[in-house]
Amino acid sequence: MTRWEASHRSAHGRVAFSSRDDRALMAVGRAGPGWSFAFDGAPAPFDRHRFVSPAAAAAARAGTRAVVVWCGLRAGGGQPFFHLSVARDGTEQYAFTYQAGEVRRSGDIPRALEPDRFLSGREADAADAEGALLEAVSGEFGTRLPRHAIVRGRLHTFITRSWKRPPREGETYLVISRHRDFARGDRDGRAGGGAPDSR
Repeated sequence: MTRWEASHRSAHGRVAFSSRDDRALMAVGRAGPGWSFAFDGAPAPFDRHRFVSPAAAAAARAGTRAVVVWCGLRAGGGQPFFHLSVARDGTEQYAFTYQAGEVRRSGDIPRALEPDRFLSGREADAADAEGALLEAVSGEFGTRLPRHAIVRGRLHTFITRSWKRPPREGETYLVISRHRDFARGDRDGRAGGGAPDSR
């Protein structure tokens, strides 16, 4: 099915939506020899304070490696950002996140992916770095996303675990729920709050 069909089907029948959760609807396919991809073309807003990379969980099986890229260097209406994390056998090997002109990193990042080579710290230059960064990731791992299949193809989809950590004590989040009659046109909805979001 197309992405629109999958998105419509996944939302069908849902009566509650929470800002504490961030489960992505991913389209999946082949990304090169020995690689598969999972792509979310309509991600939720990036929240670096609560973001948890799924790389380690995706590489939990022995002999498996996972690469997570979340690119928002050209995103409008917010601060440009870029995240890369790489895991093998259930353990994150290295990662970096760029946002607000700053880079946070962990592990031994290969020189070919060293963020200082692409991101000068000036947000005005961030959009220009997107293509070079994505090409560097592709070259490092021998992967490439099939753009035509993603944009126009009928790919299998699945819903991931949340990409956000659980809220901590004192944080708040928003829950919007609706009665089933609301979907039929009745004006009968409600919104409420609960504990734990960093927004």
